[in-house]
Amino acid sequence: MRAADEKMGAATPHVHPRIEPAGFTSLLSSAGFTMPVVDVDRVQVSYKGLADLVRDLRSMGATNILASRARRPLTREAIAAASRQFLSGAEDGRVTEMFELLHFAAWTSAVPGNG
Repeated sequence: MRAADEKMGAATPHVHPRIEPAGFTSLLSSAGFTMPVVDVDRVQVSYKGLADLVRDLRSMGATNILASRARRPLTREAIAAASRQFLSGAEDGRVTEMFELLHFAAWTSAVPGNG
């Protein structure tokens, strides 16, 4: 997406911020939870093109959720530049991406109905 940003003239976030698995337990603790546990599943997926990756990201709700994100749609030229850059890393016509799925659990001492 950096190639698209160059065509658009400004850098902007395109996907939601990433949470490091190792730091997630401290976020849960800071929110008042105890005994947090985080597990990570890593899944490799290969794509023929950027549009396929974007489709999957949208299906997962993993595109840009920032309120301050750019509202201006990408131009065709910007999308083409991003697609070319994406495919520059292709092996056998496919680009492999890694997804990390975070599973977490924690306890709280709050009792429902007690204020």
